[in-house]
Amino acid sequence: MMIIEPIKYIINEHVTNRNMIMQLARENTKKETSRTSLGVFWIYFRDLIYFGVYIVFRFLMSGGGEIDGMNSIAFVLLGLISWFFISDVLNKGANAIKAYRGIIKSIKFPISTIPTISVFSIFYQRLVVFGVGFLIPVLFGYFNRMNILWGIYFCICNLIMMVSINLIFSAFVAISGDFHQLYMAISRILIYILPVIWSYSKIKDNIYLEFILKLNPMGYVITGFRDALALGKGPTVEYTIYFWGVTCLIFYFGCLVQFKLKKYFADFV
Repeated sequence: MMIIEPIKYIINEHVTNRNMIMQLARENTKKETSRTSLGVFWIYFRDLIYFGVYIVFRFLMSGGGEIDGMNSIAFVLLGLISWFFISDVLNKGANAIKAYRGIIKSIKFPISTIPTISVFSIFYQRLVVFGVGFLIPVLFGYFNRMNILWGIYFCICNLIMMVSINLIFSAFVAISGDFHQLYMAISRILIYILPVIWSYSKIKDNIYLEFILKLNPMGYVITGFRDALALGKGPTVEYTIYFWGVTCLIFYFGCLVQFKLKKYFADFV
């Protein structure tokens, strides 16, 4: 019973406040994009710069051609679309509880919903970019083999995974400055150990390294989204079972962390 209690508490808090979560997520999106005259355009302009830089980097490192049966530019773009959402959650989302310190200290607020509000706010900002992901296969001539349903599935997987992860990291970042510094250092190098601009096929001869790198569930959503839209491929059953098993464990640990620390956030932040 004690094992289930944290999950029941967090789920109940989310279900009870579901309308507030969606409303605050939309309001946060508007707030972040209304501080400049061009609003949300700056998000997409920043992404265009990153797209260009990583494409040039890819060409300098390996030249053009194809990667895993798809154009190298399409390969990089589809990988970056999933990564940009993950990166935003890891960087901005992890600071969610600290950003709400005034509310936490002044009123009784369902604190466990704050990380989720942040993730949904970022997801709303990224909807257009995810939409572009569904256009890329058309532009590169992959429309006939594109699997839209699998693409949507991986968007949902990405959202659920990042909500679960942010329950953990936002709590630890809020209570420990040392953890925050370590966390930021690790998150900056994460792109290089995920198959964003490179492919698992490049390390297929080193089965141990490939196995270790695939343990990161983020690799599942990045490769899955790309393969679904450019190749029409769905995930393997084994990797899917692993992904949902790990995501459920992360979610449980996130619920446990939020449940145990809920009384102390006001003091720490």
